[in-house]
Amino acid sequence: MLKKILMITLVLGLSGCASVPKETLEQSSADEMRANDIVVAFSYPSKKINYSEMVYKVLWNETHTSDASFKGIWDIDRDLSHQFSQQFQNQGLRAVSIDEVLNGNEYEKYSDLMATSIINAQESEKFKLDEKLRSSLVEKGYEYLIALRGLIIQAQVYSLFSPDPYVNLSYRMRVINLKNNSVEYTNVFMLRTYPDVVKSPREIEDNKLAILRAELSKSIRASFGGGGITESMGLVAVPK
Repeated sequence: MLKKILMITLVLGLSGCASVPKETLEQSSADEMRANDIVVAFSYPSKKINYSEMVYKVLWNETHTSDASFKGIWDIDRDLSHQFSQQFQNQGLRAVSIDEVLNGNEYEKYSDLMATSIINAQESEKFKLDEKLRSSLVEKGYEYLIALRGLIIQAQVYSLFSPDPYVNLSYRMRVINLKNNSVEYTNVFMLRTYPDVVKSPREIEDNKLAILRAELSKSIRASFGGGGITESMGLVAVPK
């Protein structure tokens, strides 16, 4: 059995680059987020795992890739929205998952919006929430939306840098001020985990992705440990 190592890498993906806007919250925004109700929403429109494997040849190496869809097997959006909102709650924030706030039609509309939203760093700051959705959240008493947009789930089967398979989940975070529909923070984060598999990395798909789901849950919890995520945002809250 492959050695199981849980390793969380909190990556401010492009945070050293000038192209990434608003890498930390303004103090006034951080104070408002700590004092008011906020909504947390995770979305991963592709619902796919990307597998990548390096294959050694005599004179060269090749990288083989393939995708596996888990649409209809795991509702990752609702699941991780709840998990992230719980972690923000643990940091002392009044956070709630978006599916507890929006009705069915509104939630579907939000999901569609995330599926078509531009996720690159240069355009991320220009993101605007649909006006009807924004108004609905404001009327329900929410001041900020933490929108987490999954970029890719990548399973590295074998590489020169790691003999053990690992899985990355990278996502872009946007903090949206619902009063004026502006992005006040955006950055990219990555979770990494080394799943405990016996014969094949594709075992993470067994039992409705039980291994993958468990490992990502651990990664999310660990990424908030010591205030990691909130500190990187400039949002240092008092734990419960």
